[in-house]
Amino acid sequence: MKVFRQSFWKTTIGFPFAVGSVFSLLVIIPDGIAEGFSCSRMVKMLFIVYSFPFCMALYMGFCVVLFDDVLFIKNTIFPFWKKKVYFKDITRVNIVDYGGNAIPYIQITTYEAKLAWRYYLDRVNRKDLPELVAILREKGIDVREKGGV
Repeated sequence: MKVFRQSFWKTTIGFPFAVGSVFSLLVIIPDGIAEGFSCSRMVKMLFIVYSFPFCMALYMGFCVVLFDDVLFIKNTIFPFWKKKVYFKDITRVNIVDYGGNAIPYIQITTYEAKLAWRYYLDRVNRKDLPELVAILREKGIDVREKGGV
C-alpha cells in the first residue's frame, strides 16, 4: 500500500484560507463596526465571502492510495466521497499539472465509463507525482501526462 497525501497546511488553499480568516476577524470586522455595520452583519458578509473558498477546498481535497490491485482516490474531508478502481478495469489515466497555482488533477478512464471525472489532487504533493506515474506504469496502465509532471 502506498499513500500519496500531504498536510492540509501545505495545500494551495489551506494556509491562505487560515491567514485570510484571521485577517478578516482582526481587521475587517472591527473596521466594519467602526463604519456603522453591526457585528452580526459583518459576520454574515464574511461567511458569504469565505463560503466559496471553503467549498473549493472540499472539492479539491483528494488523495491517492495504491493497493496491489486497486487505485483508490479519496476525499480527505468527506471520507464517503471516494472512487475505487481495479487496475484491470483502467484503460487510461490522465495526470495534468500545469504548475504555478494550478492544482494538478487525475482522470481515470475505465472500460464501462462514458465520462471521466477530474479529481483535483491538492492533497498530493507535486514532488510525488512522478513517483505516482512510475508506479502506475509499472502496473501496466497507460498514463498520459500533461504539463510538468
